[in-house]
Amino acid sequence: MALPIAKELLYPVLRAVSDLGGEASIPEIMAKVVDDLQIGSDDQEIVHLGARSELDYRLAWSRTTLRKSGYLEIVARGTWRITDSGNAVLVSGKDINSRFSELSAQESEEVEEEARLEFEGPIEVEEGSRDDEIEEPFDPKTVDVQSKPMNLDLVFKRIKNNAIDLKPP
Repeated sequence: MALPIAKELLYPVLRAVSDLGGEASIPEIMAKVVDDLQIGSDDQEIVHLGARSELDYRLAWSRTTLRKSGYLEIVARGTWRITDSGNAVLVSGKDINSRFSELSAQESEEVEEEARLEFEGPIEVEEGSRDDEIEEPFDPKTVDVQSKPMNLDLVFKRIKNNAIDLKPP
């Protein structure tokens, strides 16, 4: 199977997030789409730019397009959630690809820029001087840490998707 274009990945990405419990990380979405579409390792290794794979690039386009249409939302950096509209599309079986076939040039540029930022992240410039340093330590009791319970299946998926590197240094 040839590597699908971004438009052809819209429904599989939406379905993947739904199948993964309605919320999933980028590596989890990629693993599910690869499994569902049976994308071969040769196609997964095609390089787009630098170290980024073509598949990763196309999936980023798909996620961003789905977000702009209201079918997905970002809940944290690299974590996506399906919306009520996204679930409604899956239930209805509506063809979502046709909705995106005629993006304007400006919309296409906006989607491409958002996909680039999602992968690379915005450039952060530190402002101020050393005079802005914190003089008193923070109170650890006021820090709210939320964690996701890990299970072996999730750990294995993360190892498979290179989110966890087990190679010795």
